Amino acid sequence: MAVKKKTVKKKVPMRKSPGTLGVTPVNSTANEFDGRAGKMQLCRLIGLTLKSLNVHLSKPTSPRADDEGKYDIRDVRDFINEARKQKYSQPQSDSMSRYKKDKLEADAKLAKLKYEKERERLVEISDVVIWVRERQGAVKKALTTFPTQLAPRLEGLTATEISVILKEEVRNLVEQLQNYADLSGETATESVD
Repeated sequence: MAVKKKTVKKKVPMRKSPGTLGVTPVNSTANEFDGRAGKMQLCRLIGLTLKSLNVHLSKPTSPRADDEGKYDIRDVRDFINEARKQKYSQPQSDSMSRYKKDKLEADAKLAKLKYEKERERLVEISDVVIWVRERQGAVKKALTTFPTQLAPRLEGLTATEISVILKEEVRNLVEQLQNYADLSGETATESVD
C-alpha cells in the first residue's frame, strides 16, 4: 500500500496596500510601504481600536498627520508606549488608595469582632442556633407533657378550682423554662406574674 503525501501550499503573506483596497504580497515592490499609515492601518498595526487611537491622537503632544492624513508609525507607536508607561508607573491611583482604605477598614472591623468575642460580648450565630434549639426542645417537652400530668388532678373540680390550679401550674411551667440554663451556665431570674 502506497502512502500519499499531502502537499500543502504555503500562503504568501499579504498586506493591504496603502491607499488602495486591494491586497498585495508583502514582498511586492509595487507601492512600497513608506513607514506612514492612516488611522485604520495604525489600528491594525498597533492593535488598538479606532476609538482608543483617536483618544491618544487627540492629546496636544501627540504626533500630527501629514497633508495626506497619514502618521509616522514609529512616532505614534513610541507616543502610545510612552503614554502607557506613564499611566502604569504613576504612584497609587485613587482606586488603589480606595482599595487600601477599604482593606484597612475591613481589617479593623475584624479585629474589633475578635476583641468583642474574646471579651464575651459577642456570640457566634452557630452558638445561638444551638442554644435556641435546646430551648425549643425544652419548651416542646414541657408543653406536651403538661396536659397528661395535669388532667388527673383536675378531674371532678369546679371551674374556679380548675382555673386556680391551671394558673399556678402555668406559672410554675414558665418559671422552669425561664430558669433553663443558657450556654454560659447562668440562669434567668425573672419570674412571670
